[in-house]
This record gives sequence, structure tokens and C-alpha cells, in this order.
Amino acid sequence: MKKIYILLFLPGLFMVCAQNSQLYHAGTFLNKENKPQNFLKVYNKTSGVYELTDEKGFAIIAAKAYDTLVWNNGNSREIVYYPDELKSILESKIPKERVLSIHSSAYDSLVSKKPEDEYSLENSRQRLTLHSDQYVFKVRKLKQVSENNFKLKRMPEKYLFLNGSFTTSFDIKSRNAIPRIQKQYVQGRSYNGQPVWRGPETDEMFSFGPDISTLAFDHQPYPYDQNGMLVPAISGNPPATAYNNELFKATVGYSNQLRLNAFIKNENDEKIRISLDLGQEKNHMYLTDQYNVLNTLKTKLNTKILKFDFNFAVVYEENKATNSNRTAVFNRAYQNSLLTPVSFSNKQGLLLPDGAQRSYSRGADNPEFLLAQENKYRTHLDFFIIFLQAITIKAK
Repeated sequence: MKKIYILLFLPGLFMVCAQNSQLYHAGTFLNKENKPQNFLKVYNKTSGVYELTDEKGFAIIAAKAYDTLVWNNGNSREIVYYPDELKSILESKIPKERVLSIHSSAYDSLVSKKPEDEYSLENSRQRLTLHSDQYVFKVRKLKQVSENNFKLKRMPEKYLFLNGSFTTSFDIKSRNAIPRIQKQYVQGRSYNGQPVWRGPETDEMFSFGPDISTLAFDHQPYPYDQNGMLVPAISGNPPATAYNNELFKATVGYSNQLRLNAFIKNENDEKIRISLDLGQEKNHMYLTDQYNVLNTLKTKLNTKILKFDFNFAVVYEENKATNSNRTAVFNRAYQNSLLTPVSFSNKQGLLLPDGAQRSYSRGADNPEFLLAQENKYRTHLDFFIIFLQAITIKAK
């Protein structure tokens, strides 16, 4: 029974201790002029206790939740909602400051030790010569020049840059107005008062013959015309039509240009630069199948070797043309195309069976014969130059 009494006594003891915990209310109380005042009586109307304020109007009074406090002879009052323990109230009145670290050079010198690298260049008895490179990240060469002197060369970072461009263009050309010529009367002249046709074998130079609409081809073998000779048109035989001997046509030309550049930089120093220019231009003339082609190649090389700056260049140009007008061949071809009668076709052939030139008269030329070429290009000009320059680099 003695053990039972001890177990029942402990909960009752804890309850009494918890109920006897004293709570307080702290605050600053003002007089009737709303100013802090010492010896101001603050009265707990609920419990009957009172306290006097200090010179700053501050007072701590015992109170519980919902107690009523009055002062200034009952003219001021306050209800306590959150009372607290005295320890917490006093701790809140003490200002809290952060303790700052104290730095002292004497203390730091005792607790710290400067790390030393026994393998560093500063602590070595061996030294680098004045001709060694600085700011070495990668070593390219290490050479011993004496017992305690070394020459150190770094490995610089190299960069390769590439750029280029390609341009192309084309142009379309067409002739302007040309002189108007007659396309009605055939090659011939008047005979006994009547116009008659005279073929190329007569070497007739003029077109004073009859109207082509009154004539027709007989479709018999004839060396000057694959349709035969001209005869008067009869019923049922279609009349002959005029041949078109015009030399001009709309032409298309083009131009292509390719530029490439490559250079190697050693950090901020350019070591080598290569440039290449390739171009091709085709210029079509107004005359049929007459054009010239211009091919260009230009390359440059700039580099530094030892104490020299080398500049190397190669320029090559090729200009080729189907025909050249140095002997006025284009003018003569155009003249003969204008004078060719409408009854003769320059395009049907250049030579007769006997090897002679096929033209409307031995006193004239066939424009197609003048502009024809055995090879593709009759004119071929080449231009080639090599340039090499070496300049001594002066030390700064």
C-alpha cells in the first residue's frame, strides 16, 4: 500500500507547480499628457495588486489573461491578453548584439603559414634566361643554355579561320532597231522591159528581179538552193517565201565569282594568309553564236618566316573569243546580211560541191562563212604573272 500512495502523490505535485507559475504584464504607461512619468500607480483591478512606474514610465505588474489594468485615477485602462513569464520579460529588455571577429595581424601571423612550393621557379637555384617566354601555359621547347640557366619557349594556341563568298549573275541582251530592208523582190534585173530572176551563178549583185510571190521553187537539184531554182508560179504550185538572213538574236551572258580566304593566327599574331579568287565571265555578242569567255585565277600568300615577311602572288587570265573584230569581220558580215536577196538563204550551207564559197554572188561573201570557225575559238590570249616579295621585319 505504501507504493500506491507515492504514485498518486506525484501527479498532484506537478499540477500544483504548474498552477503556481506566476505571469506578468510589462509596458510603458503614460500620464494624462501622454508622456512617460515615474511613480505612476498602475492598479490591477482584477487581482488588487499595483506597481509604480520608473522614470521612463515602464512597469512590470503581476497579471493573468483578461485582467484589467487602470491608472491615472481610473481614467486610463488596459486589458491584458498575452501575459508572459518574468524571465522572458527581463531577457527581452536586454539588447542583443552580435559579437564581431577581431582581426589582428599579430594573431594572423601566428595561426597562418605561407605555403611554399619547393619545386617552384622562385625557390630554385636554377633560373630562366631573359630570352624565355612569359605567361607559359603549354611548353613547346625547354633548352639548357648553361648549368643553372634554361631557355623556355611556350606553345602558342593557333586558330584557323575560313571565309569566302560566291556570286553569280546573268544578263540578257537584245538588239535595238536596225535598218529596214525590202523583202519582196528577188535577185535579178530588167530584161526586155520585164524583171527576171537571175540566180547566184550569174554573179548578180542587185535585187531588181520580180516579186517573190509570183515565183515558185521547182524542187530540182540546184547547188545554190536545196529547194531548187525559181520559176514562174502556176496554178496549184505554192509561191516561194522570202528567206530570213538576219544575224541578230537575243543573247544571254553570265558571270561567276568565287572568293576563298584562309588564315592562321597565333594568338594575336597572323602567321599565314591564303586567298584564292576564281572567276568566269561569258559575254555574248548580238551576232549569232559569237561570244568571248574570260577566265581568271588569282591567288595570294602572305607568311612570316624567321625575320622576313613574304608576299607571293600568282595572276592568270585567259581571254578567248569565237572571232575578233580586229579586221572588221563583224562589219562585213552585217553588210553582206543586209545585201543578201530574199531569194537566197545563207544558212543552207557554206561551200559548193566544187569547194568554192556558197554565196549569192562571187562578188559577195556569205556572212555565215565569215563567222564560221574551224576551232571553237579563233582568238586566244593568256596573261600570266608571278610576284614574290620578301621584307625584313624590324624589331620593335
